[in-house]
Amino acid sequence: SETANHENGPLLNNSKPEDKEEYTIYGYRWVTLTAFSMVMFCNNISSGYFNPLFEIIKETYNIDLIEADLALLIYIVLFPFASLFLANLVLKYLGTQWGLIIASIGMSGSLWVRLAVNSSWYWVVAGNVLGGLTQPMILNAPPKISVDWFPAKERMAATTISSLAPLAGTGLAMFMPLFFISEKYKDEEKNYTLADKDVIKGEIFNAFLYCAIIITAILVVCIIFFRPKPKTPPSAVSSDTDAKLSLWKDFVSLFCNPQAMTAIGALCVAWGIESAISANIQAFTKAFDMGATWGSSQGLMMNYVGFGGALAINYLIMKTKKYKLSAALVCFCGTATATLWVLLYFTYIPGLSLLGAGLFGFSVVPAGPVAYEFGAELAYPVSEEVVASLVNTLFQIMIAIFFGISGAVMNDATPAMTGWFGMACCIIILVCGLILIFLKETLRRSKKDQGLEITAADEGETEKPAVDANSSSAGLELIQDYNQCCYYLHKYCKLCFEK
Repeated sequence: SETANHENGPLLNNSKPEDKEEYTIYGYRWVTLTAFSMVMFCNNISSGYFNPLFEIIKETYNIDLIEADLALLIYIVLFPFASLFLANLVLKYLGTQWGLIIASIGMSGSLWVRLAVNSSWYWVVAGNVLGGLTQPMILNAPPKISVDWFPAKERMAATTISSLAPLAGTGLAMFMPLFFISEKYKDEEKNYTLADKDVIKGEIFNAFLYCAIIITAILVVCIIFFRPKPKTPPSAVSSDTDAKLSLWKDFVSLFCNPQAMTAIGALCVAWGIESAISANIQAFTKAFDMGATWGSSQGLMMNYVGFGGALAINYLIMKTKKYKLSAALVCFCGTATATLWVLLYFTYIPGLSLLGAGLFGFSVVPAGPVAYEFGAELAYPVSEEVVASLVNTLFQIMIAIFFGISGAVMNDATPAMTGWFGMACCIIILVCGLILIFLKETLRRSKKDQGLEITAADEGETEKPAVDANSSSAGLELIQDYNQCCYYLHKYCKLCFEK
């Protein structure tokens, strides 16, 4: 381990100066992060494992679209309750270690319950209920683990690694179950005989069985190597347990914070659009007669190239500490690359549209990690896991909304309709960027790390914003109106909660 001062900068000797507080930076933090990231990786394999088998399963088990969708939608239906309440209770009062253990038990249990699929399809639904109730206990934990184990200068990187690990799991889940299905059953025209269905049921069972064995083994290893909060904190924020609020006060403080709510909302809209398009990419490629293979390739390209974009934004934030600038840059670059992507579709060259998908993913995938860390900076002393629970809940809601809209609009859509829908998404992302530009940025958590006093102005107890009557600039008037709106919204919400 290394001993550092409150700025996580120069190393100190063992004698503690009177004017410095020492913190310990453990090398084991990377082992803990790796173990946690592997659990996140396994979670998306578990939740998305039967997605590539969707059409085969419908035909084999004679279930309709609603029954098949139920197994997928159960995660979204349960998420708000599980994320905002169950996960927050566990992470705040039991800690990240118990959160990881409970989530691992739920994940593994859901996989083993699915093995009864040949008795009834609803065993799969039951397994997904178990997984859906417990998965937010790890999905909400990345910023919590970052602040518990990592110094301020490394938090963004740690959050980026763990929060984007599920994307790698999603990519593997797109192909892994298909290895167990015979080639002749993967054709577009599925006219299965009863004998075929019996064979396929056996292959699906084997696919579920091997997945359950492999993931359970990985989870056991991760539980063994994962460690909770270290004995000596790595930063002032980690050590400041007295500043942390109760769960109820966390929610009150967060919802009464216009800065944090605006930033989280704008980033979740942009992130939700990207994920919804990635999930429904087959509709886009179908409109331009590119085939299912190109659709899967573009979805994977968006996710995996997004890692690179997240690392680039992480580097920018580490060097400049400009969260607002970085968040707005994500939205503006997303608007530009999405526009380019739509235009490249009209070339009818699959390779160029694949390039456009990669550029769009590079620009917008970083919205997730930025939302976690930017929200935590603005909302401090609200607990990081509570901020993450709101980010993830809004993200799931945005996915559901935009996935539903894209599914309705893109059903047998023409290229022209596809283009107009794409441009509408570009405009929405642009608006999110403009909102972020006008946002007042108060990095309360960074102030605490640097040993600076968090003033009344930082806490939102500001005077009524002054209006410049002599100003003739429409832009300045808009910013003044926005600041006044935030001021009155904060005072109104605080009054309501106090009453």
